[in-house]
Amino acid sequence: ANAGTSTATGPFNAFSIVNDLKTPHAHDFNVSIQQEVAKNNVLTVGYSGQRGGNLLSYRDLNASPLGSVDGVRPYDSVFLYQGAPMFQHVIQLNNDGTSKYDSLQVSYNQRSYYGLDTTTNFTWSKCYDTNSVNRGGQGDYPQANNPYSATDSHGLCDHDVRLNFNSGGVYSVPNFPALGRWMNGWQMTGIFTAISGRPFTAFIG
Repeated sequence: ANAGTSTATGPFNAFSIVNDLKTPHAHDFNVSIQQEVAKNNVLTVGYSGQRGGNLLSYRDLNASPLGSVDGVRPYDSVFLYQGAPMFQHVIQLNNDGTSKYDSLQVSYNQRSYYGLDTTTNFTWSKCYDTNSVNRGGQGDYPQANNPYSATDSHGLCDHDVRLNFNSGGVYSVPNFPALGRWMNGWQMTGIFTAISGRPFTAFIG
């Protein structure tokens, strides 16, 4: 074979980036109120949220139109290679991605109750976006299910955990000087965590 001769045959895959690709951004905001409900017992209730825009996403410019039965792609008759379609997938990187997170957060802290300190936290949240991998196929990057409409990929985030509860405490064992220093200054700790599962997409084949 001659040097520099390519034996590759189409159709090929191509990758592109929009001309005005922007830097993704996110805005965080929160508000909370706190009240001492008893001595050394504090209750905190708050709201925390985030809005993301210009997030990176991918779409196939050469995808077959939804509902088509012949599988003809937009560029099949535009770019030809040896009489056959040159491109199969033309992936475009763009800023179509958006995200939205809202949460109610409750925390209860108790201190110095006969040597016991405890903290209990509960979060009830929901996260939506348009560029999570769990809706983008079996690959490792988010790709729009419908390349003709970014909003059709709107759904739960990969990291959406609806319920998150945890409680922990530290108990300082009373000191007994008569037992010597090696038997004093001990503490016992415990942590309990319970969270709901994350969303996923099941595939066949």
